[in-house]
Amino acid sequence: MNFKTRKNWLRVVSKQALRIGFLFFFAISQESFGQIYYSPHEEFDTTTVAFSPNGDYILSAGFDGEIRLWRKDSCEMQGIALIHDPHIPPELQYEFPAYLSLERGILSLAWSPDGKKFVIGMRDQSVRLYSINPKPDDNLLFDEHVVFRDDYQLTVRAVAYSPDGRFIASGGHGSHIFLWDSETKGSSARRFCCHNPGTRRFGVNALDFSSDGKLLVSGSSDGTVKVWDTSTGNLLKTFDVNYEIYSVKFSPDNKLIAGSSYSGEENIIYLWDAKTGVEERRLHHPEGSWSISFNPNGGFLASGGFLDGKILIWDLSSGKSVQTFRDPNLRQIRSLSYSPNGDYIVSGVTYGPLPLWAVQTGKIVRGFGKCPEN
Repeated sequence: MNFKTRKNWLRVVSKQALRIGFLFFFAISQESFGQIYYSPHEEFDTTTVAFSPNGDYILSAGFDGEIRLWRKDSCEMQGIALIHDPHIPPELQYEFPAYLSLERGILSLAWSPDGKKFVIGMRDQSVRLYSINPKPDDNLLFDEHVVFRDDYQLTVRAVAYSPDGRFIASGGHGSHIFLWDSETKGSSARRFCCHNPGTRRFGVNALDFSSDGKLLVSGSSDGTVKVWDTSTGNLLKTFDVNYEIYSVKFSPDNKLIAGSSYSGEENIIYLWDAKTGVEERRLHHPEGSWSISFNPNGGFLASGGFLDGKILIWDLSSGKSVQTFRDPNLRQIRSLSYSPNGDYIVSGVTYGPLPLWAVQTGKIVRGFGKCPEN
């Protein structure tokens, strides 16, 4: 099938799908944001979500290659952008975007500390840096500044912004971790080596900077958590857990490192003393957790269930679960983010509106992407 024939076939399939209601076309006026974008809206599949540093906004993204901007106090989407591949004709991207999602999928995102920029990690082996203009009278919502690539960088599963805004860390389906200068176009500032030597399990799934920016923690499919010196690239500590690590976090005071694993048997959240490397405690999320997040004061940890659709809130002083949030649709929770004041948690889930949870009550107060009917 040549390209012209394939393009016509895709156009027919897309139009037919629209007729029978499988796809929903969502348009943002050119005057507002400069482009028209596709969105399946209530059926979007979210892989990553994060509160802005001031707590007013939320960014979410997923396998469809779309970035969505939300206001905390509104169920309506404030803006949406479809990541474009310059090698693929625009008409093909607009008319049948699901066809391209394998390469365009977004697996991770992180805000800059000042909330003016954000970075995404993609399946197409790129790290992309954007500025953001969340005002309705601006002509451009997202502006792409830099695309970081390296021959050793494969599918990007994890990104993190340093607290001073100078560096961006990335890792993925490979053994290396990359440290990029956020102000420089070109190669990485430093490359950390290596995860998964001598093992078939492959890839870096999670990254997090300490609050002073001196350390970087990484979690891998090889069953290890590693702590790196960001100024030298030296490996300082390795924690062996034997199970794939999906999420890692420093506590806000840098005293603890948390890592969540999922094996189908031993579904453990590990807590280590960041200074000594001693294991402090193990928490058990019954059906496994792919996502964890410390609350702002570091006294509690939230874990999102991969299979049970539950968020558990752990009191770290006792090691006990003190709250359980239950998704009514039992969706997989892939990502979690506390609001900066600790009053809310937003969860990135498979298929459908994003729940915003009130921490005090454990109830969903808003569904981003699904507004109540009048």
